[in-house]
Amino acid sequence: MSQAQLSAQGRVEIDQRRYVLQVSADGGRVKPAGAANTALAQSAWQGLLKQLNLSVEDPALGPGAWRLATRGSVPLRWTPASAGSAGGAFESGAGEALLTAPAGKTAATASSQALLSWQPVHWRPGELVTAGKLTGLPIAWLELLMGPQMAGAGLGGNLVFDGDWDAVFGNTPKIKAGLARKSGDVTVQAEGVQGNTARVAAGVKQARISLENVGDSLTLALRWDSERAGTADGQIKTRLARAPEGQGVGGWLWPQDAPLTGRLRAQLPRIGVWSLLAPPGWRLRGSLATDLAISGTRAEPNLAGELQADDLALRSVVDGIEFGNGRLRARLDGTRMRINEFTLQGAGEKGSGGTLTARGEAGWIDGKPQVQLDARLQRLRASIRTDRQITVSGDVQASLKGQQTELTGTLVVDQARIILPDEGTPQLGDDVLVRTTSGAAAGQKAPAQTSAES
Repeated sequence: MSQAQLSAQGRVEIDQRRYVLQVSADGGRVKPAGAANTALAQSAWQGLLKQLNLSVEDPALGPGAWRLATRGSVPLRWTPASAGSAGGAFESGAGEALLTAPAGKTAATASSQALLSWQPVHWRPGELVTAGKLTGLPIAWLELLMGPQMAGAGLGGNLVFDGDWDAVFGNTPKIKAGLARKSGDVTVQAEGVQGNTARVAAGVKQARISLENVGDSLTLALRWDSERAGTADGQIKTRLARAPEGQGVGGWLWPQDAPLTGRLRAQLPRIGVWSLLAPPGWRLRGSLATDLAISGTRAEPNLAGELQADDLALRSVVDGIEFGNGRLRARLDGTRMRINEFTLQGAGEKGSGGTLTARGEAGWIDGKPQVQLDARLQRLRASIRTDRQITVSGDVQASLKGQQTELTGTLVVDQARIILPDEGTPQLGDDVLVRTTSGAAAGQKAPAQTSAES
């Protein structure tokens, strides 16, 4: 078939996310001029992508769809391998696409649309050329990548990013890409001296990430600077390697044994961003200071340095759990983290909620997580729900090796008050009688009077 038209629509659901794709194109095989005897299968194929729409819906992120839609037609061409060549070649013309976030996901002062534009793309075995720009990307798009945890972290605002890339893979790779703040600010959930929480503007000065190479050396750099949401500065260097024929991108790949060298410094105040690391429904906050050296390989990265966290707080309203005034002092050493000090206080004024202290280490050994902790609870208020108030004390040893978890120790319930709901309160059976010394009986079928003798 030398010419054809394509119009298709499909829908796929993965977990809770729903993907809808619409595509419209036409094209077909084209014989070179003066090559009447050329087989149709050996002639080039060219087409025109008239429309490409992709939408993503995720109930966990709220109503509405995240959309990508091309703007204008994009020419495509495929040239099959000829005698003596290693493979065929693909070419795409320049094009544009709109990225649209659902209504209500962006601040009133920020646009919900971003523009993705690209220059002509050329590919053949061992070679790839691509370049383009991303203009006006609102921070709301991070929610699609990071999931509902971002909303729990209290992040928002009208921050807008611009990005670009220029990459050539061939005998010598050339890579330059970046994403940086264009305008706007981000709001974070912060806590005041009196413990009250409020959303405040971070006062973002710089927010950028870049990727660039010199020969086969590749450098990833990160920079964050703000007035009220701290600072972070990091850089990681690694190396690319030539790929075996038919593998990699443009004849290059990032091997498992590629070396890593770098450093990460961060000074972050007491904000709620750490809720990104907590389970759904939980809130985690605190301040963080760290200075880490990065080494090892891609397959086995190593981190070394001090990690300090203060004013830690963990809360789950549904479970009635609330801890605060926490402190962490730890040291990262290769694939292990040695916890020298970890403390949390239960809810209550002037330390009346008790304490939890722990020491130990955690690590990633032979591709599996390992944790060994020794904890002591001293009159810790473990639950503060009105229908379930529990205070406990004791020593606990916890360990995790791969998928095996072990918890041992001795716990004493110092105080407890548990109220069962009426619909779930246990009832005595029809055949149960409770007699008192006076002869009174209780039960659903108890007689008015019964003998007190056994």
